[in-house]
Amino acid sequence: MRALIIFTILIFAVSAPSFAQIDPNAPPPGAAPVQPRDPARDRAPDREDNKPVITGIASACARPGDMMALNGRSLSALENVLPALADNSTVLPLQVLNKSETRLMVKIPTEKAIYDSEHYRIVLVDARRTDKVIERTDITVRLCPYEEERLENPVVASVDVDAEAGEILILASREIASEIESYAKEKEYPILRHHNLASFGDVLMVLDVLDGDIVYVIRDMRKIFPSAEIDRNHHYHSSGAPRLYAPAKVKWPAAPGCLKGVNKLSIGLIDGDIDQSHSAFRGQKIVAKNFLDNKGQPDRAHGTAIASILIGNAPESGYYGMLPGAKLYAATVLRKAPKGDDIATAEAVAQALDWMLKNKVRLINISLAGDKPNRILSSVFEKTSSKGGLVFAAAGNNGAQAPPVYPAALNNVIAVTAIDAASHVYKQANRGAYIDFSAPGVDIWSAQEGGTGAYKSGTSYAVPHALAVAAQSLLRNGSLSHDLIVESLKQNAKDLGAPGHDKTYGWGLVSAQSDCKSQ
Repeated sequence: MRALIIFTILIFAVSAPSFAQIDPNAPPPGAAPVQPRDPARDRAPDREDNKPVITGIASACARPGDMMALNGRSLSALENVLPALADNSTVLPLQVLNKSETRLMVKIPTEKAIYDSEHYRIVLVDARRTDKVIERTDITVRLCPYEEERLENPVVASVDVDAEAGEILILASREIASEIESYAKEKEYPILRHHNLASFGDVLMVLDVLDGDIVYVIRDMRKIFPSAEIDRNHHYHSSGAPRLYAPAKVKWPAAPGCLKGVNKLSIGLIDGDIDQSHSAFRGQKIVAKNFLDNKGQPDRAHGTAIASILIGNAPESGYYGMLPGAKLYAATVLRKAPKGDDIATAEAVAQALDWMLKNKVRLINISLAGDKPNRILSSVFEKTSSKGGLVFAAAGNNGAQAPPVYPAALNNVIAVTAIDAASHVYKQANRGAYIDFSAPGVDIWSAQEGGTGAYKSGTSYAVPHALAVAAQSLLRNGSLSHDLIVESLKQNAKDLGAPGHDKTYGWGLVSAQSDCKSQ
């Protein structure tokens, strides 16, 4: 019986079809034969293209213990592999601190052997056997002596004093910001504040370092993160501070017939707080936001004055602002300082600009001035302009021989100087090639905190008038670009001083268009 069973099984095994030999892609009987597939087409297309490759470094010179950024592609796919420094006799693995698709943030080792050679080649080694080189690159890095680099400081010439003590302000893309956070953690630099500036697609952060080291830290970080903007958190003063403020008065021709649709207009003010209880703001639309981060008391005098020139409306007192009825987005960035001056930080101004763009505000008044250019502000003002924003800034009240002030001196900001009723320039106004336009800024009545009013002088008080003239063009055609509005201001300006553009009056006195029939 057992022999019969075995014999039966053998017969079945021999005669049964072999299922493994059936081709599921074979055509049915009688069908045309299928062309064979090209194996190259079936191969995963990204196997070679997605191979991790290091293409360069952020700086050709680094010091032992420094962080260094390696640029490349598909770097997040690196597994069981480490970047390293190598010469003819030494291989020194680099510690990977942060990894993304396009960048590796690594730390230069501090072993004594690193001083044996001035130049090292970047190689890839086996993470389990770091003496085993897997791949060599054509990229080299030079090791530079620490003390030599500290003495040569081409980026930051001196330690600023007019800034937040010990604070470094950084503007970076989200990807780079993540690497900077890793760097700060490694260096034990606390991150004081972190802001997402969605309109710019960037992150704004503030690091805390020893004030005596801040010059060198900024210099080092600029080398490591060249695509980020890194600077002090500078102060910017109201142009109406004691050395800038002066009692003033001016005449501004009202043109209500040219302001049709003003109730649909949004304008921005980056300044101090506003005393909204003042009668000048009764019935006006003000959306306010504070960007001081609980650092000090907000100044209310300067912001109240500038806001009243923009949208003030007190007919019972015989006073009208330039654009009553417009919606004012007011960003509070100006605070009282211990010495009695009023200051705003670059950090607060950057956040305020972001807020303005989120609310689709194109016309922005910033009557603040500082004597230090700032990388972060330069970047965000440029981006504001690229998005159609027009920023009008005070030209400064430091005198004819004073250096340029910022942000007015930036390329994408419209600098406004002040003149009096007789078209004479304000005696304390700055001069320079960066001056764009003149506007009434002497003897300007403005609201004062506490319900009063006064005449004031200074380039701060000229800025709202220039903005209002630009608003007239925007009311005529809301789709006008930044450049077309500026060109319209030039074409309609009344030339003052030397023919054409000059360092005192710019292109001349801004002038409203008289023909309003198209409205």
